[in-house]
Amino acid sequence: MNLNNRKVYINFAGFKLFQGKKAANYLLYLSFCVSMFLLQDSHDQSTYMIYYGLGALIFIRNIRKVKAVRFVGLAFILYFAFVAYATCGLFWGPSTQIPSYKLFIFGAVIFFSVYVELSSIDECERMIRVLYIASVILSIYFIANMSSGKEGGRTTVEGLNVINAGVVAAIGSISTFYLVKHEQKKGYYIALIPTYFVVLMSGSKLALFSSVAMPFLFYYFCNGQITKKLKIIFVGLFCMLLAVIAIFKVEILYNTVGYRIESLLQVLLSGQEGDDTLRIIMIQKGIELFKTSPLFGVGFDCYRLLNGWTSTWSHCNYIEVLSCLGIIGFILYYSRYLVLLREIFHSKRADLINSAFAKALIISIIILEVGIVTMHTALYQFLFALAYRLGTTLSDTEENNINENTSSNI
Repeated sequence: MNLNNRKVYINFAGFKLFQGKKAANYLLYLSFCVSMFLLQDSHDQSTYMIYYGLGALIFIRNIRKVKAVRFVGLAFILYFAFVAYATCGLFWGPSTQIPSYKLFIFGAVIFFSVYVELSSIDECERMIRVLYIASVILSIYFIANMSSGKEGGRTTVEGLNVINAGVVAAIGSISTFYLVKHEQKKGYYIALIPTYFVVLMSGSKLALFSSVAMPFLFYYFCNGQITKKLKIIFVGLFCMLLAVIAIFKVEILYNTVGYRIESLLQVLLSGQEGDDTLRIIMIQKGIELFKTSPLFGVGFDCYRLLNGWTSTWSHCNYIEVLSCLGIIGFILYYSRYLVLLREIFHSKRADLINSAFAKALIISIIILEVGIVTMHTALYQFLFALAYRLGTTLSDTEENNINENTSSNI
């Protein structure tokens, strides 16, 4: 790292990852992402405050940039309409859930901060590099601290939720494919070794699915020709077949994730009890709560309170939003995804690679929400803001061309 003329250059494995006056700012985001990956499941208040403190610092830095925001789309408005509605939901439930609301508002703060920060394509690309490095750091931490003991066939890491770690590693892997495609440097692929190892050792079905679906969607949207799309579909299906064979034939893979897939199929197809039986029950309980107050819901984060599961959410974001905030909250929350996808698919603002990354990330999050609750989590609001800006922001060159054309017409 060199400090010359207020410029910072950071090299990682021979690749220049950040450069320019804003490099120090992106080091702040890197610190935040690493803390978000490693500390958000910590029960130690002192370490948890590091996570909140970095997020607050990012927010304070971006407050002064609000006036410079040139584009606020409908998806942005819908999200903050949902935040306002969820805030009202605090007051019609049987109890006010302030601790969960803090997490929820913190996620909104991070979304706002990242949205304001990413005013150009160059800044979006630097943020993807942040995601890339943070996922590698998480993977290395996971591997260095993984326990040889098993809990339900899954590797354990003290102080870290291994399922969340697996999902985060899978999400981080898409940044690798983006950087390889964007910069034509295959050296970035080295990060897939630790990240995919974490995905497999986490034993998470969602992480495994995401690690395959995200690159598949990314490369599918990167190609406009139908013959190339069909080729990608064929390659994707072939890779999935190889992965399934490996999972059920290799003992260590079967013990971590294979038997869990087998258990899920037994629960869904034959009704036998298994690891996912409790998840099915939780979804059924959520539907029952929804029926008691279908329009407004039972109150913000009251799913846990009314079902007696005070330490866990419903494990399905669709059920969580629907039962707690009703049809109105559900429409506000998910319409932002649909509006944004429609805007990206019809927009000429982003180039093909950036648009493909945004589409793949949003669609993957929509699928992931079948098995996790994201509305309280800053990570997914961070990713939503990144995809939002990347998919709807002009490159500096294109914007200059438009400004020149506008000036000449005037």
